[in-house]
Amino acid sequence: MTLIPRHPVSQNVLCKHDESSGTAEAGAVVYLSGDNKVARVTASGNVPYAMLFQPVRANLAGLPANFEFPGEIGTSVARAGDPVLLYHKGIFETDHYTLSGGVSAGASLYALADGSVDAGKLCASGTVALDAAGNDAIVAVAQESLSAAEAAVGKALKIKLEL
Repeated sequence: MTLIPRHPVSQNVLCKHDESSGTAEAGAVVYLSGDNKVARVTASGNVPYAMLFQPVRANLAGLPANFEFPGEIGTSVARAGDPVLLYHKGIFETDHYTLSGGVSAGASLYALADGSVDAGKLCASGTVALDAAGNDAIVAVAQESLSAAEAAVGKALKIKLEL
């Protein structure tokens, strides 16, 4: 998955990935799961907090803490429990969405919260994360239209992040 910042407004590097929450892809919508810990949105009660900039991979059993393979050194890949880069507000391009019917410019996008492997991706409808008041939490606004065919092949979508 890709997340390309075009005009990031606010970055946050003060949170760690919640090691008990599994892996996540770049572009996933995350919530605060504990003190300075974030996890991918998976349920409607997870209030969206930010968008994850880097992929988070599982720690490999039997290897020392903070172990990196030579091909991972210098990459943006994080491991479960590592500090992660988060974005709040800004303009981005992403293919981390699930839009079966496409999307129109100006449409509100939400964080899918159905517990599936696609949870945490941007969506236009379905079981979505709620805000603190119990309403559907708008995560982003589509800046362009995508047809269903373009969405099916994963064309990058320009969004305005609202978190």
